[in-house]
Amino acid sequence: FLATGKTDRVFLELRSKDGSQRLVEIKGRIALDDQGAFQRTHCILYDITERRRMERALRESEEKYRLAMEVTQDGMWDWNIKSDHVYYSGAWSRILGEKDVRSNYSTWEDRIHPDDKRRVLASLHAHLKRDASQWQEEHRLRHADGSWIWVLGRGQIVERDECGEPVRMVGTMTDIHKRKLADVALRESEQRYRLLFDSAEELISVFNRDGVCRLVNRCAATFFNRDADELTDKSFTELHFPDGSEYTRRVREVIDTGISRRYEDEVQFPAGKRWLQSRVYPITSTEGKIDAALIISRDVTERRAIEQALRENQEKLKALINATAEDVVVLLNSEFEMEIVNERAARGFGRPVEQLIGHPIGCLLYTSPSP
Repeated sequence: FLATGKTDRVFLELRSKDGSQRLVEIKGRIALDDQGAFQRTHCILYDITERRRMERALRESEEKYRLAMEVTQDGMWDWNIKSDHVYYSGAWSRILGEKDVRSNYSTWEDRIHPDDKRRVLASLHAHLKRDASQWQEEHRLRHADGSWIWVLGRGQIVERDECGEPVRMVGTMTDIHKRKLADVALRESEQRYRLLFDSAEELISVFNRDGVCRLVNRCAATFFNRDADELTDKSFTELHFPDGSEYTRRVREVIDTGISRRYEDEVQFPAGKRWLQSRVYPITSTEGKIDAALIISRDVTERRAIEQALRENQEKLKALINATAEDVVVLLNSEFEMEIVNERAARGFGRPVEQLIGHPIGCLLYTSPSP
């Protein structure tokens, strides 16, 4: 101090009146007379205790931040927008299959997939201009092996200058490639399922335990002469089923018991009545709870009409055969089983008509010889 005539940045620890330790910085000057002898000194003491504490806390925080960057599976980055310098963590490089990368902005931008670049950069610039509170985008980046991987980028401006221009932005990059591939596979599976669902010739629907429609295919919608979306959230009653409460009871029974059921009903549709043969199956949710029922119905109106016509023709034939009282009339199928027997034949065989129908005629015509 005496040799130079001034002092800067001299630090001393002093004890204050309350007994606490204070760190001070001393700056001073020496005034000399005309002969160069010491005359007086001027010193200023700055209490820098709090500043040093904050600097130490900042270093500790930065060290924790650095360590977090190194151990987390997410890649982290810190972009100085003014200097174009970007710190990329080791995890960031590893996601892209690199050991080390250039510490600038173009390291990231040059890797963006051409189909994603316009969208990703537009959202980034919107955040830089304060049009968005934060930046977040799923996009593809070129891996070191030349393939494309899906990542989720997130970031936020943490510092602006006095003019409001962005100075520093920090963020993370998460590897979502496996999840994205799974999402794509799921969408493709759902598309295939929907195609099969809507191309089925059967009426397929899903109802909850309250009898409210949750899903319906195109075939079912066609029977109601409405779009599928119009049928969703409608109850059996709203869909004009003749006995909505009975259909709801059936659905609840399947849901409560977990046992499928089969029904055959005549249902009123806009175009007229149709007979439906329905199978009702329980649906188990991802939580393992049965909370809905799948109903697959087939239009059997024509089949029932044919069956009815056959029954009527058979009754007419029986009446005609029985009217021929003098003759024995027996009608056999391909297995030589009796399908129609008139009263005269039954009396001849000594059995009622009901005991003959369905039995082979051979058992009546052949008897074992006596020993």
